[in-house]
Amino acid sequence: MLFETLKLYPSWDIEKTAIPQRSRLYHLEPIGIGTPYVESLTGYVQRIAHEHCVTVRRLTITEIAPLMGKEAKLLDESISKVFGTGRDRTAFNGTGLMATNLVGAMSALTRRLDLHYLTLLPWAQVISKRGLLRRHRAWCPKCYQEWHDNHTSVYEPLLWSINTAQVCPYHHQPLQEQCPHCHQQQLTISGDSRTGHCNKCGKWLGNNRHKTVVTSLIKSEAERNRQLNIVNNLGELVAVTPTLNSPPNLQKVSNTISTYILQVLKSSIPAFSRQSGMNKATIGLWCKGKVIPQIDNLLVLTHYLELSLLDFLTTDLLLAESKNILKEPKLNVVKQARKSYTHLNLERKQVLNVVLIEVLKEYPAPSLEDVALR
Repeated sequence: MLFETLKLYPSWDIEKTAIPQRSRLYHLEPIGIGTPYVESLTGYVQRIAHEHCVTVRRLTITEIAPLMGKEAKLLDESISKVFGTGRDRTAFNGTGLMATNLVGAMSALTRRLDLHYLTLLPWAQVISKRGLLRRHRAWCPKCYQEWHDNHTSVYEPLLWSINTAQVCPYHHQPLQEQCPHCHQQQLTISGDSRTGHCNKCGKWLGNNRHKTVVTSLIKSEAERNRQLNIVNNLGELVAVTPTLNSPPNLQKVSNTISTYILQVLKSSIPAFSRQSGMNKATIGLWCKGKVIPQIDNLLVLTHYLELSLLDFLTTDLLLAESKNILKEPKLNVVKQARKSYTHLNLERKQVLNVVLIEVLKEYPAPSLEDVALR
C-alpha cells in the first residue's frame, strides 16, 4: 500500500501588523541636514505647502495657527497674526521663541524630530539674536537655476537667512535681495511664497541674465576672500549642529575669551581692546558672561585670534593649549602710565548730580561720550 507523503506548508501569521501612528502632513525629509547648505525652517514650510498643493497662507491658517495658539477664525485670511509683520518673520530661522514655536507646530504636524536643525536654535546660548538674521529674503540665482536644470529639489538654505552671509560659497557671487523683474524686496515668508519665485510678482528668480547692483559691493579680491571666509565659517557651524553632544553654553564661551586674553595672549582687556579695535566694555561683559556676543563681533574676534568660529565655540581651549594646538598671536602691548585722579569737591559733585538728573530725563538717552563731555 502506497502512503502519500504529507507536505508541511508554512503557517500564516494572522496577527495584525503594528501600524505606526500617521502624521497629519507628509513626513517630508528636510534637505541637507549635516551640510553647510541645510534647508531653513521657513523654506521647509514652503515646500510642505507645495507638496500638499496649497498656499502657505492656507497651510498656516488651517494647520499651523491652531498649534501655535492662534484662533483661525480671527485671522481673516491673513497670516500676520501668526508670522508677525515685516522683519519679525525672519526670527523663525533664529534662536528665539518664534523659532521654537514653529518647530513645535511643524514637528507635531509632520512627526519629524529633526526640524530644530533647520534653525539656529542649538546656538541660542552663545550667539545673540541681535543682528543675526537679515530683514529680507536673499538667494543665489545660480543655485536656483542649477537645481532646476538638474531636476533636484529647489529650496531655501538656512545660510541665506544669516545677515553676515553676503556671498554664495559655491558660486562666489553676492546673494541677491531684489527681484530682477519687479525690483522689490521680499519677506522671508509670506502667504504667497513659492520656493525659487518672487513673493511679489511670482516670476522665477533663477534666471541669471539680470545684473543687480549688489555685485558692485565687492570691489576687491581681498574683500571677496573675506566674505568667502565668513560664509565658510557660518556654513561649517550649521553643518556640525546635528553632531553636537550638547549645545555650547555662554559660560564656556566667556571662559574661552578670558583665557585667550589673559593666558594665551598674555594681555589684559584694555590692551586687547586697543589692539583689536573692539569695545573694551563689550569685551568685559563677554568675559563676565553677562552678554551674549553678536555674530558679527564673534567673526571679528575669531578672525583676529586666527581661529575658526566653530573651534572657538566648541573646542576646549585649555585642552587644546596643552597640546600646543593654538597659535599665539603677537601683541605689541604698550604700557601706559597710570592716570592721576583728584577727589571732587562738594561744589563739583552738586554740578555733576544736576547734569546726571537731566540726562535721566532725556529721551532718547544720550551716549556716554556725550554725558562725559558735559
